[in-house]
Amino acid sequence: MKNFFTSVKGAALVLLVVVLLTVLAVAPAKLAARRGGIDRLFAAGDTGAGSIASDLAARAECAGNLLIIAGRCGQGGSSAAEALQAALSSAQREGLSRGEQYSADQALAAAEAALYEAAEGWALSETDRSLVEKQHTAFLSAGETMAHESYNEQAAAFNAGLQGFPASLYAALFGIEHLELFG
Repeated sequence: MKNFFTSVKGAALVLLVVVLLTVLAVAPAKLAARRGGIDRLFAAGDTGAGSIASDLAARAECAGNLLIIAGRCGQGGSSAAEALQAALSSAQREGLSRGEQYSADQALAAAEAALYEAAEGWALSETDRSLVEKQHTAFLSAGETMAHESYNEQAAAFNAGLQGFPASLYAALFGIEHLELFG
């Protein structure tokens, strides 16, 4: 009797084992790396020009600057300023999920719009009126930029890919999770 590993059947079995081990070792690593790359888009963006995280930070900075102006003109205790401060504090909490960050940003946008509208009736110097306009414009601009980031599109495509075979198997075996969308 021929040695099993020197036979054609033995060689085919060894080849099959090598292929399976390669697929099980390489494919999940590539899937995890792709997930990590898409997740990094949220923080770093895909063009180097900005990201959702940097746009959120810019909006928070604008909101904070509007609160400084409100305080300087004696409106720091107004209901609009207090609502903006509460929304800003909520938006700046650590450990928020993507969905929670989106909700907090929406609340911040509503509070910023309310303060901007209230500021129309405030007795502001020409300089402060100009600063309010600039901060409001910058706030809106960061929101518009954020709306054009590719994170959600790529995360949705990744999540859809995890539904198919063999990605769903790899995800289950190796703990590769879906990406949460921003919004």
